[in-house]
Amino acid sequence: MHKEITTATIILALTLLSGCEDKEKSIIRIITNPRGAEIYINGEEKGNSPSEIGQTFAIKLSSGDYTLEAKNATEDKIKEWYATKTIHVHKNTLQTVELRLESRFSKQFLAKIKEKYNSKVIEPEMTTIPKGDFEMGCDNNKFSFCKYDRAIHPVSVQSFSMSKYEVTIQEWSACFLDGGCDYYPYRKNWQQAMNPVTGIDWNDVQQYIKWLNEKTGKKYNLPSEAQWEYAARAGTKTKFSWGNKIGRNNAYCKKCGVMWNNDSQVINVGSFQPNKWGLFDMLGNAREWTLDCWNDFYIEAPTDGSAWTSGDCSLNTVRGGSPNSETVEVYSSFREPGKKDGWNSDIGFRLSITE
Repeated sequence: MHKEITTATIILALTLLSGCEDKEKSIIRIITNPRGAEIYINGEEKGNSPSEIGQTFAIKLSSGDYTLEAKNATEDKIKEWYATKTIHVHKNTLQTVELRLESRFSKQFLAKIKEKYNSKVIEPEMTTIPKGDFEMGCDNNKFSFCKYDRAIHPVSVQSFSMSKYEVTIQEWSACFLDGGCDYYPYRKNWQQAMNPVTGIDWNDVQQYIKWLNEKTGKKYNLPSEAQWEYAARAGTKTKFSWGNKIGRNNAYCKKCGVMWNNDSQVINVGSFQPNKWGLFDMLGNAREWTLDCWNDFYIEAPTDGSAWTSGDCSLNTVRGGSPNSETVEVYSSFREPGKKDGWNSDIGFRLSITE
């Protein structure tokens, strides 16, 4: 399900029964699904809807305007189910109101985010990538593991800037608290400020970029797939930027010979040595979104380093591998599709500026 957030429907059936003993008031019958939700009327708690099928919650109300709320907290108190609607109650009339109860962060958890982080903009530390030509893709005659990246083709790339690190939880939190990002990707590591932010879709990233550009007056974007691979290689032609063997403590992935055993969670950015162009974690830690629409193969791919804006644009190309990736999924040319509006627990991103 998308971003770990599901949606339940709560039906708030308000039946105003005529012929009541007190004709100045109407009887409101409230049914919730899921059952057992706390019921509030004009901010005052009135009780819980019954958990048993067939039972209902009823209350008498005079005619007038009322704000109805239904809440149902999760066990960890981080999220809650919530719905609200303002209604007008008439005397001796029949009304039915339907509310959709959706998952949101609880006020208590939002207070913890505000206590840990703030809305101050943190600009990424950028490094200049020199212009040059390179052979993009995987040499199927040399390596047996080539898949979507087979078909070597020459690409010319103009100079551009790329962030040294993947965007962190601290950086994302500023956007969320400032109102620029609607979604907060809660995970177990949310208090680890220097972990790369993950669990975000491509559209979430566009919100962050729009917010950052408005705040700074700059033109940050995702790198194109060609820019990403060119920067990851850093002038090398080997499988990894450090050679053809994975070695030890070079990247964070499965069987990458690292000192951590972090239960598939990411670690702080910059925990390994950078490549020759000063970029950290291009391989491993978090998979990274790129600007390109997905194409299975490189037939008619751009050769000037620009993004491929045709193909299956419901998907975007993802690069780099993650703690969940095998070693054959973290080399410099490896590519895979990611659903643009899908929840992906291990995908993050870094930024670029084209000169």
